[in-house]
Amino acid sequence: MRFGFILWDFNGTLLDDLRTGIDVENTMLARRGMPTLQSVADYYRVFGFPIRDYYVRLGYDFTRESYEALAVEFSTLYRAYEPTAPLREGVREAVEGFRRLGIPQSVLSASERGILTEQLSRRGLDGMFEEVLALDNDHADSKAHLAIRWRQRHPDVQALLIGDTDHDAAVAREAGICCVLVEGGHQGADALSRCGVPVCPDIPAVYRWCITQP
Repeated sequence: MRFGFILWDFNGTLLDDLRTGIDVENTMLARRGMPTLQSVADYYRVFGFPIRDYYVRLGYDFTRESYEALAVEFSTLYRAYEPTAPLREGVREAVEGFRRLGIPQSVLSASERGILTEQLSRRGLDGMFEEVLALDNDHADSKAHLAIRWRQRHPDVQALLIGDTDHDAAVAREAGICCVLVEGGHQGADALSRCGVPVCPDIPAVYRWCITQP
């Protein structure tokens, strides 16, 4: 296997929280009498990065309420909904498989660090990763600077970022890291296919692809 380090995105990649995100967003929209998302396809049509632009596509007006306030509201609701979200099928086997191969792994996320650490612990994944690379706030801004700093500390490692969005592909490209994307997360196959990186249908397929790379 050619990769000497694995960086995992969390939301939508390790954690199957697609439905959780939709439910939280619909709660917020319903509170304001705004149209809700009726399907995963609806969500895929509007979701994207930066998150501020996604909120605009949903119909939020930042002249009436701030992005920061919306981010806090989302985070508060997400914490209430998230405990029922499972790991994606095959995640535990993939993480343990890389560990058996002696390949170190870290989590790279735009989540707030404390919340992310709790989420990993709740699912028995604490201690499985070298580092938890996350933000010090809950505004869901870009994690590119985290990836760049990681690369600066590991300039010679052939690393791979496993993610579920075009943002993951962009972050990997900016940091000089290889990337593979998995369907079934927070963006659909059409968006992922335009990223110029390998795309796999599920986590077991990602693992098989990784270990067969010369």
